[in-house]
Amino acid sequence: MSISTINLHENFLSGSIPSEIGQLSSLKDMHVSNNNLSGSIPSDFGKLSSLKTLELYDSSLSESIPSELGLLLNLEYMELSNNSLSGNIPSELGQLSSLFTVNLARNMLSGTIPLEIGLLSLTMDINFAYNSLTGSVPMEVCELGDKVDYSDNQFLTECVGFDPTNPPPDPTNPPSTQSSTVL
Repeated sequence: MSISTINLHENFLSGSIPSEIGQLSSLKDMHVSNNNLSGSIPSDFGKLSSLKTLELYDSSLSESIPSELGLLLNLEYMELSNNSLSGNIPSELGQLSSLFTVNLARNMLSGTIPLEIGLLSLTMDINFAYNSLTGSVPMEVCELGDKVDYSDNQFLTECVGFDPTNPPPDPTNPPSTQSSTVL
């Protein structure tokens, strides 16, 4: 028997998330939001190679976001908002090329936004609002434009000098160097 979906949304669950969930290799969708959980997101979740949806919002989770979540290459939707997650945003999340939505808003995340987040060019919605992020927003992230919400991070310097109407040239598509010959 293989389990593809866990839906425990609004079940008044308490306690920690068992790391053994990381052994469910065929798990595609995990909805464990709106609960009263404690502790961290298990690093063993990085073994859930089939996972497409991870919803753990409004669940009282704490500690840091495990860098192992960057191994979830099939992940399309990550919703971790409204918890008490702390520490840095793992740069490994920039490897999630299938990701359409990532919401880390309303946590206690600190440090800088990793420039690797700028690699999420297909992601349509990235939300880092209402955290304690600091430093400057990397230009790679600025180039994602209004796909990214990093509002209400008091010590975060927004995209200074970035003009969305005149983005920098795409290094993967250099301008043509055609020469014209007059006869």
